[in-house]
Amino acid sequence: MTHNAVFELPLFCIFVDNDCCARLGRAHRPTSLPSDYDSLLVGVLWLVTRRLRLDSCRAGVNFAIATRLEKNRSKALFGCGVAFNLLLLGVFKYADFAVANGNSLFHAGWTLPHIVLPLALSFITFEQISFLSDVRSKKVARGDFLQYFAFVTFFLKLIVGPIIRYRELLPQLSCAGVNSSERVFHWTTGLCLFCFALFKKW
Repeated sequence: MTHNAVFELPLFCIFVDNDCCARLGRAHRPTSLPSDYDSLLVGVLWLVTRRLRLDSCRAGVNFAIATRLEKNRSKALFGCGVAFNLLLLGVFKYADFAVANGNSLFHAGWTLPHIVLPLALSFITFEQISFLSDVRSKKVARGDFLQYFAFVTFFLKLIVGPIIRYRELLPQLSCAGVNSSERVFHWTTGLCLFCFALFKKW
């Protein structure tokens, strides 16, 4: 990843079609969303808001654990952080599987949750675990929350990989506040790269 990549637009491009909306299920349909799903914009905004709530809560918990790990390199605390991230991943990916097998084994009538899997959840999960590991082993400073949240939600690396270590991206994020002339140069370069890539997509 180049330095200029930090200044490309970290857009949350969420592609919503009728099949995606249908997977939400009637039990998870937001009241503000029209029943016929004609309003694509409303659906996208609802999904983006939902995703940002999830990312904010998860990043907040991991950042709080990292803050404690900087002061106390506790194996138990690190284990709790790993367990939290893996549990969250398991709930989103395997909730239907667990409930369906529970119904088969115990002849129960539990309703399948039909949780829509967020984009790149596995990537983010293992990146956050690596973040906790790096902070605990003193390989990188925790930094501030805004830098960490930018690392977690940086769209360009979410859907294509590879998994990026926090210590690799942090120096680039730290340079984002350089003097105005350099900042203009980086933004211009990043926007040009973004436009070239968009043109190639078309």
